[in-house]
Amino acid sequence: MNVCPEEIRVHNRRKALAAVRRTVLYRSLVSRYTSGKTCIWCGREDHLTIHHTSLDDYRDADTYINALAKGWVMCNACHRAYHSGRILCPICKERYNKYATCYQCMPQERKDE
Repeated sequence: MNVCPEEIRVHNRRKALAAVRRTVLYRSLVSRYTSGKTCIWCGREDHLTIHHTSLDDYRDADTYINALAKGWVMCNACHRAYHSGRILCPICKERYNKYATCYQCMPQERKDE
């Protein structure tokens, strides 16, 4: 697996910040920022979390916590899909895939190709 040094450093910082995600402060802030909101991809109203949008958010614990205010509200399923390189089909909003639309929503002429 080819990974650049910056990605390795970010991965290591994410692991180190796992303890921060378990704190009462972090969980209460996530709860406050997601209250009354919906997932930006699928519109789900439960199992919400905050996606950190910048690599700078992983510098240290204080920056990580303060960055919650500018993060994206996503449900856990969409958040996992985003990190694995998949997107939610914009037509049916039911299936995750690596292409613009899922196979079921794809026009027939494109399926025939």
